[in-house]
Amino acid sequence: MDAKNYWNRALPLIKKKGLTERKIETLIARNRYPEADESENIARELGTSNTYLVTGTDINKPDMTGVIRQAEKLLGDLKQL
Repeated sequence: MDAKNYWNRALPLIKKKGLTERKIETLIARNRYPEADESENIARELGTSNTYLVTGTDINKPDMTGVIRQAEKLLGDLKQL
């Protein structure tokens, strides 16, 4: 994973909250992640998860692909009755 993606997701949220810090600017310039506890604090302050900032995946929105496939299968089975 690339720290650049983390900051691309975090920066709009940071700017929205009006947070600015020299340390964040330094991390961005060096393409580095913050320490784990700092990242958790940033995520908490921004009202999101560290997982979202690192991966871009929102853990609060589960992947419904399997549920949709199962529902489609059930509908197909019902049509055959």
